[in-house]
Amino acid sequence: MGTRTPAPPVAGPRAPVMSRDLGVLSTSFLLIFMGAGAFQQYLIRYLQEVTGRTPTECSWVLATVYLSFLVWRLFAAHTIRWLGDQRAIFLGQLTYTLFLVFAITAQSYWVLLAAASLWGWGASAMWIASSTQVLDASARTRYGSASGVFYAATHLGQWVGVVLLGYLLARHGWSALLWVAVGVSVAANAVALAVPRKYVARERPRMSKVFGVLRTRLSKLLAAILFVSSFGFGLLLSGFSTLLEPGALVWVTSGFYGGRLVSSWYSGWISDQLGRRGVLVWGFGLAAAGMLVGLKTDNLWALFTAALALGVQTGTVPVAAMAMIGDAVDSRQRHLAFGAIYVWRDLGVAVAILGAQYIVRFLGGYGICFALFALLFAACAVLASSLRGQEVGASPQTA
Repeated sequence: MGTRTPAPPVAGPRAPVMSRDLGVLSTSFLLIFMGAGAFQQYLIRYLQEVTGRTPTECSWVLATVYLSFLVWRLFAAHTIRWLGDQRAIFLGQLTYTLFLVFAITAQSYWVLLAAASLWGWGASAMWIASSTQVLDASARTRYGSASGVFYAATHLGQWVGVVLLGYLLARHGWSALLWVAVGVSVAANAVALAVPRKYVARERPRMSKVFGVLRTRLSKLLAAILFVSSFGFGLLLSGFSTLLEPGALVWVTSGFYGGRLVSSWYSGWISDQLGRRGVLVWGFGLAAAGMLVGLKTDNLWALFTAALALGVQTGTVPVAAMAMIGDAVDSRQRHLAFGAIYVWRDLGVAVAILGAQYIVRFLGGYGICFALFALLFAACAVLASSLRGQEVGASPQTA
């Protein structure tokens, strides 16, 4: 007999959301996404200018980050076990900064493609280690809220960074944009050194264990939901970047980053109170509606509305999914769950980055592209409504 989507138990006085560990992690992520993370929004256009290649060719560099991210999700548990969480987070963030250095010094398509592959490893190590640290540092009754704080800091950093870098690009050009992004990213690397080194017992990472996490119906549904949910971010990085000029791009995409920030903050609290499933359904439904509004691709307000809806959806799904993993998976196995389930999110970003360019090129423009994404988001709203209370992984959460 089915039960409702799992929600954390209510037990005694509520523990505070913010701990020192969560504060350090959130600050380092805020800064790294204000720098290198925000540069992703301008990467395709930058590559067009310095390499002379087509938008479709340039989109492969950005997609390579996420394809490498995807592959290393499956193996990052080994490097995290070898390096430890603190080193994995620091070295992972360092690859973000190194990509910017290569962008300044090399300006070669093939060199940046290789640097993107390295960035993918860094992103996987950084995200898996930090996500497990966030849950380990939080009370079980506050997984959703702690996840919301962590993602909100990340999203605030990227929002501020996109606006700041866009201003620098308009006033001072690419050189100023890149050097400021490097400076902010180096500051993030310095903060990451303050992440505490603490031992958490984790299962030995075997591939059979990683893929074994996907045995249950709930874990498979989460993987599918994360795959489609990431299309919004990929579409923003690719389709919106080539559709709009830099001045309009900053304004329109601020709707996405602002919506993602607010929704990630509140969706964690709402999911703790009302359950995870409702947050997912409403997020996807809003994204579908937003993409329909965005069919008027010559209207900046319509595109702003579409970006805002995508931001709300992108802010809700990872927070709710991360909290569901915390609800159902033992701390010794969470790194396996994040590796197996979140690999589909990385694939979704890469598919959307490339897919948006190929749809526009071969199927007739941005209107058709947006309509196809609207259908996918609507289908995922229906899929999310079928979530029931099951384990994500092998072992139930212990007290």
